[in-house]
Amino acid sequence: MPARVLRRTNVTHRDAPKLALPFAALGLTGGWLTGRLTIGSSSSEQYIAWLLCLFTPAVCALLGESLRSRTQKTWVARTVLSTLTAGMVNGLVIGMFLGAVVGMVVGLVAGFFFSLPFLPAVLAVTGAGRKVGRASRGSIVDATDRRGIWVWTAVSIALASLCIAAGRTGQGSAAMLAVVSLAGVAIAFSFDAADLAHARRVALLTEGLERRDRRPASLVAVDAQCIDLGMGDATFDERVASPAPYRELDKVVRVVRGEPGPSLAAVRAALVRDTIALVLTSGAAITHLLLIRITCRG
Repeated sequence: MPARVLRRTNVTHRDAPKLALPFAALGLTGGWLTGRLTIGSSSSEQYIAWLLCLFTPAVCALLGESLRSRTQKTWVARTVLSTLTAGMVNGLVIGMFLGAVVGMVVGLVAGFFFSLPFLPAVLAVTGAGRKVGRASRGSIVDATDRRGIWVWTAVSIALASLCIAAGRTGQGSAAMLAVVSLAGVAIAFSFDAADLAHARRVALLTEGLERRDRRPASLVAVDAQCIDLGMGDATFDERVASPAPYRELDKVVRVVRGEPGPSLAAVRAALVRDTIALVLTSGAAITHLLLIRITCRG
């Protein structure tokens, strides 16, 4: 039996998953929640709330773009340091609108402390993004890995919305955040479940195909079907015998790339991830709905 060879492909900055949009979603949520929790109802204070909703997503998007480049052992420290720096920069920029030097100093300090609650979400989304690249691009496993970025983004937003769950202001908007996050996770779950069913069918298909190993491929038909599981370097061919065996090569009408076992395990793990995310986002949504009901009765 040939040895199973697994590899992690080198992910360049160009091929790395784009983190700007999910980070901007985290920033918009964080800026809005910060405004709801700390800002009063006066016009001057509402001005700060609007600045938070404007600048925080932009700074977070830049943070996500900077974290696309890969590091090895120091990625956690780098992510933490970058998040704290981004929070201070965000506070510094907002402080400039409130008053020269004093506003900038206050914004710098406030930005540091308000960036601390972002750390779990940033680490979760960045960690999910680091999984992208272990499978070949465009494969079944690669698709589930890329969805994981948005799954953890949705979980982070749903859990963050609980910060004002018991308040009387913004409760409906926070509940909407949790419900939308739940819907996003449910969509990802359905796609990953479909990918698992597809991967199982392909795994069964490979049992009747010929493993290429290191032998040269036969003539591949122009309309040959190509399925990429994602994990491993194995290649399986479905051949059609040539009517003139001494004059023409056998034609390959279907090619399956990747090892079925590790690929199936990776998709199953993605489905477990989605199940955990469903439980967390469902809990957040149900909590909001119960508290809204209690508030209405009170």
